[in-house]
Amino acid sequence: MKAFPTQYYDLHPDEALNYALNRWLPYWNLEETRTLSSQISGYDDWVPVMLDAANKARPAGEGEATAFYFRAAEFFMSWSDDRRHKSYEAYLDNFYKANASIPHTRHQVPYDEGAMPATLLGAETPARGTLVIHGGFDSSMEEFFHMADALRRDGYDVILFDGPGQGGALAGHGLTMPHDWERPVAAVLDYFEIECCALIGISLGGYLALRAAAFEPRISGVIQCDVMEDFRECMLARLPNRMQKIVNRLCEWQARTLVNGLFSLAARREPFTRWALEHAYNVSGAPDAYALLSWMENFNTRTFSHLVTQPVLTMAGTEDHLVPFHQLNRQVEHLKRARSVTARVFSRQEQAHNHCQVGNLGCLIDELRAWLALHYAPVQRSNSAA
Repeated sequence: MKAFPTQYYDLHPDEALNYALNRWLPYWNLEETRTLSSQISGYDDWVPVMLDAANKARPAGEGEATAFYFRAAEFFMSWSDDRRHKSYEAYLDNFYKANASIPHTRHQVPYDEGAMPATLLGAETPARGTLVIHGGFDSSMEEFFHMADALRRDGYDVILFDGPGQGGALAGHGLTMPHDWERPVAAVLDYFEIECCALIGISLGGYLALRAAAFEPRISGVIQCDVMEDFRECMLARLPNRMQKIVNRLCEWQARTLVNGLFSLAARREPFTRWALEHAYNVSGAPDAYALLSWMENFNTRTFSHLVTQPVLTMAGTEDHLVPFHQLNRQVEHLKRARSVTARVFSRQEQAHNHCQVGNLGCLIDELRAWLALHYAPVQRSNSAA
């Protein structure tokens, strides 16, 4: 089983770049990562440095390192960059070659006018149940492959999938993300003939998984990794408080031109905001910032949390730089009818204090194992996973 780092490192002075380096550090050598970081003074340096690292690692046979250098390069590329598709394909090719020894099968789940990539990792022993894992705003399912492998070894059948707006569903089929996530989840469960599962959502997947659980009865337990009670608030949280109030008021007034002008100015001033907006336009299909904020308004759990009756595990890092910590308490308050609600807070002492416990994923996996053992009852193995 893969060994994960147990520390969140200070690798770069820029908060977002530092998080990205820690996010993919499990696949790289620490000292080499420090060297690469020293060559990145800003966002313009990121792509050429990562592509150069990928091209050096590939002939050396460093499969997973190569894969995630390509992934890191593709992550911050403009969507108009001709290299983006090739980098994504190189990421997948190197990743699956590097992990060929881990038993898995790859699938394409029909959905709307396209398909959603999915990977099934069957349990080594008679299955204790089925787990379904998906990501959020900017992930690909391959990033959760080793988490899935650890849970497979525990006796679960594990299905990973890229839903609309994610990974291969977006890159390969142009599927944009709906807020009613029960639809793609239902398509996955239908395809694999799953009658009962626990659903794990990563990052924005914390909203998506809870939404699916509210409307899909085949979900018997749900895990938010991390809490994502209000996605629009997360987006606006990077703005000063006064600016947040102005944007919200302008949206109430339907002042589209002014909202777009403010976000255009913010994008010119901050490279991460420029990246986040471009990525969000592609994920959502929204043509501008005003439409994007309207789309994001749907990604709020308060409208359906009262419908969730399954056991819920919701998590938060004390220093999450993307999700305000107070969303955890609000989410717990919304879950009035859940069979049980477990709120887990990860601290700096555990080195799991940031978004989705990057820094100490082993700590996260241990929490998943413990919660599943208590709250997810064993079920009969599905026919497709047998």
